Amino acid sequence: MKTKLIIVGSAPCVAGDLSDVKNHEEYDFMAIGLDAIDRYLGRIKFLTTYHPEDLIPALERRKAAGGNTDYITISSFDEVGNDKFKVDVIIRHEPPSGSSALHGALAAVRVFDYEKVILAGCPLEGQNAKGIDYNKQFSRGWEVHAPKLQGKVRSMSGWTRRFLGGPTQEWLSHDQAYF
Repeated sequence: MKTKLIIVGSAPCVAGDLSDVKNHEEYDFMAIGLDAIDRYLGRIKFLTTYHPEDLIPALERRKAAGGNTDYITISSFDEVGNDKFKVDVIIRHEPPSGSSALHGALAAVRVFDYEKVILAGCPLEGQNAKGIDYNKQFSRGWEVHAPKLQGKVRSMSGWTRRFLGGPTQEWLSHDQAYF
């Protein structure tokens, strides 16, 4: 397994963020939820979402876009007795929420042992389609759960970059994660 992961969100900055990450071939990829599943058409290894009901629409959207569909699904719960949703890895939600991006970052570090995780298209700024202010709704989750990320997660843009820091060359090349 690779030791570096890029988490792909759905914010408008995602294409620019991805283009600024050098050497994509050194990374595994994780998509965050339904809206990010077709933002990166290279091979993704994981899809994570708090909403398992989005897994089937995500699969259909990914297939229609021409991307791989043999990714590992991660969610906060499985619909017991419901065979419509295939959740490969269940990670319980630990309030407060930091969005599916935090859910993915925690999975990357705590379950899959990634040493370096870069958020692309996850600035936690602006509003989603439901009018939820990302920063007001989710920044507290990042603040509470940051110690669990052990300095292994950085961001390319927005509030998450200001909070976590950007992926400097020194951080990327250092053997031990640090802040």
